[in-house]
Amino acid sequence: MEHNLTMANAQGNMHLERLLSIRYRGQTHHLDLALLSAHFDLDAFREITARFEKQYEVLFGHGAAFSQAGYEILSVRAVGTSALPPPALTGRGQ
Repeated sequence: MEHNLTMANAQGNMHLERLLSIRYRGQTHHLDLALLSAHFDLDAFREITARFEKQYEVLFGHGAAFSQAGYEILSVRAVGTSALPPPALTGRGQ
């Protein structure tokens, strides 16, 4: 999801992505998936777990998904990026 925010010294728009790290309960492998909904409700949970299962099977093979184990959300992160102007020169080289 992209949000336009104004920041001091930033050039252009800031891109903000919200990510969830999710895995099957008891497993060590996790995937980072972008949260596509503005709100994390039951519909958003169902959507992200469906994408998780599809990606999990692509990475670990057909039949590797095991939704009966349940899901664990390990972390929720927001990552923002924006262009900053180059630093001004403060002195002259020799």
